[in-house]
Amino acid sequence: MILTAVLALMSIGTWAQGRVAIATLQNGTITVGEVAATGNVTVTLTVTPATGYCITANDITVTKTASMAHTRAGGTPGYADAITVTAGTVDDTGKGTYTFALPDGYGAYVEATFNPAPEPETTIVVDVDASEAGNEGKTENNVKVVMTQSEGQEPTTEQRTVVNKETGKEETIEATVIPVAIEGVNIPANVESENISVTVPSEVVSGNVVYRVTEIKADAFKTPEGSKAKITKVVLPETKSTLNIAEGAMKPNGTLLDIETPLALLDDYTQMKSLKENYEAQKISSVISVDVAETGNEEKTVTGVTMVIKPSESQGETVEATVIPVAIEGINIPANIAIENITVTVPSQIVVDNVVYQVTEIKADAFKAPEGSKAKVTKVILPETESALIIAEGAMKPNGTLINIETSLALLDDYALMKTLKENFEALKISAHVTAPNKYWSFSSGVDCVLPDGVTAYIAEWNGMPRIIALEGDQLLLADGRRGIKANNGVLIAGTKGNVYEIVASSGNQQSGSTPVTTDAKSFEGNCLVPTIVATNYDAEKYLVLKDNTFHTIKSNSSKVKPCKAVFSLEKAGVK
Repeated sequence: MILTAVLALMSIGTWAQGRVAIATLQNGTITVGEVAATGNVTVTLTVTPATGYCITANDITVTKTASMAHTRAGGTPGYADAITVTAGTVDDTGKGTYTFALPDGYGAYVEATFNPAPEPETTIVVDVDASEAGNEGKTENNVKVVMTQSEGQEPTTEQRTVVNKETGKEETIEATVIPVAIEGVNIPANVESENISVTVPSEVVSGNVVYRVTEIKADAFKTPEGSKAKITKVVLPETKSTLNIAEGAMKPNGTLLDIETPLALLDDYTQMKSLKENYEAQKISSVISVDVAETGNEEKTVTGVTMVIKPSESQGETVEATVIPVAIEGINIPANIAIENITVTVPSQIVVDNVVYQVTEIKADAFKAPEGSKAKVTKVILPETESALIIAEGAMKPNGTLINIETSLALLDDYALMKTLKENFEALKISAHVTAPNKYWSFSSGVDCVLPDGVTAYIAEWNGMPRIIALEGDQLLLADGRRGIKANNGVLIAGTKGNVYEIVASSGNQQSGSTPVTTDAKSFEGNCLVPTIVATNYDAEKYLVLKDNTFHTIKSNSSKVKPCKAVFSLEKAGVK
C-alpha cells in the first residue's frame, strides 16, 4: 500500500527534487534547488516564462502533500492546505526566484500558469536629464518627456545582453523594441529657469521592452503658455543614424535652440533640412575631450575638460567627402577643477570612423571660463597644421587675461603677425619649442626671435669651404633690446643635442597684421646662409644643406627644404 501511494504521487508531476514535485507546465519552466529530506526548510523556485508570457506569485500554486508519517485514515497519503508563495528577485515578466516554507514531514506539489504578456504601452512618460544651460552642475528635477510609438514603424525583437540582478552575471534575453517619438515635455510649475538644457535619451528600457527614440515631433520642446521655464539647449543621443526631427522642433516658442550632437553625427545634423536655421545661426555643435595640464607643471594632467566644436564658417562646404572643417567654439571645465592655471592642447583633427573633423578656426569665446569657475586657461598649445588657424579677435585674451601661445616653429611668424594676436605678440606670449636635432642646426624665421639661454648663433662664410663665425654683441641686438636673431636671416644655432629650447617671437620690427616676408634681409655681412621662410625647392647645384653638423649638396631639385631652415648659397660665396 505504501509503495503504491508513493508511485501515485509521483505520477502527477513530470519532475521532482526530493520532497518537491513540479507539474507538467506550458509556456515556461520551473526548477527547484536542493531540498533537505527532513526538517522545516525554505524552498527556492527558479521561474522562467517563455517569450511573450509572464507570471506572478499568484499564478504559482504550491500544495502540501502528506508524507508517510502523515496519512489519512486507511493508510494513504493525503493533501493538506495550500502554501503561500513569495516573490523574490523578479523582472517585469515574472522571471526570477520565488520561495515558500515547507514544514517538516511534508512534501510539496508545484503547479503554475504562464499567461500571455500584456501588449507594451505605446505612450510612456519618463524622466530626462535636465540642467541649467551653461551651468550643467545645476540640475532641474522632475522634467519629463512624453513618448509615443512612431507612426509606420513596427516593433521588432532583438537579442540583448543584460546583467541578472540576482546573480550579477550577464545573460542574453530577447527584447521587444518599440520605435518612439518625443512628443512633448512636462516641466513642473515650480521650475522657473529660463535656460534649460534637456538631454534626449537614445532609449528607455522597461523589463524586456526597449523604447527606442527615432524621431522628435514639432512641439517636443515647446513649453506651456504662462510657464517661465524655457528650453534653450538640447543634447541629442549617440545613435547609429540621425533622429528624424520635425520642422520647427528646434525652434520652440519662436526661439532657436542650441543643439549638441555626437561628433560622428555632426555633419548629418548640419545638413538636415529641418535644422537649416539652427545651422546658419551656428547653433549646432559637438563636444570633444582635450588634453589639459596645469600650466608650468605639464605632467599634472587635468581630466574632465571638454571642448565645443562647430562647423567652420571659413569653409562653407566640406573640403572632401570625408573631411569636415570645424571651429573651436568653447570649453567646458568641470566645477570641481580648482587649478587656476591650465594648459589646453588644441587637436589638429578628430577622426571618427572614416570622417575627419579638421580644426580650422578658434572662436572668440573658445577659452573663456564659465562664470564662477576658479580654473582659468592661461596657455594654449596650437597644433602643427599646414597653415595657421583662423583665430577670432579676443580668443587669446579670455576673461581679460592674455594667454601664452605655443605653436610649431614653422607657423611662429604666421601667428606672431596675425592681427588678432597683436597683444599676445607685443607681450612676448607667442613661442615655439624646438628639440635640438644635433649640436648645430640651421634656423630662420619671418619674425624677430629671442634666442634662448645656452645657445650660440653663427653665420657661415666661404673660405674654400663653409666656415662658421659666431655672432655676438650688437649683431644679436633686437629692436626691443633683447638678444636674438633678426627676421629673414639664415643662421646656424649651436646647443645641446636633445635639449628643448623655447624660441619667443619679438615684436621689434614687424608690424602686426602683415604677411611674413620671404626674402633675405642680409643683416650680416659675408653671410652665405639664405633663410627658408616657407618650404622651397632649391637648385641642387647652387645650394648646400646642413645635415649631421656637416654641409651637403641637395639630393635633387625636387627636394623641398622645410620652413624655418637655412641653406648655404654657393652663388653668395662666389663659387661657380
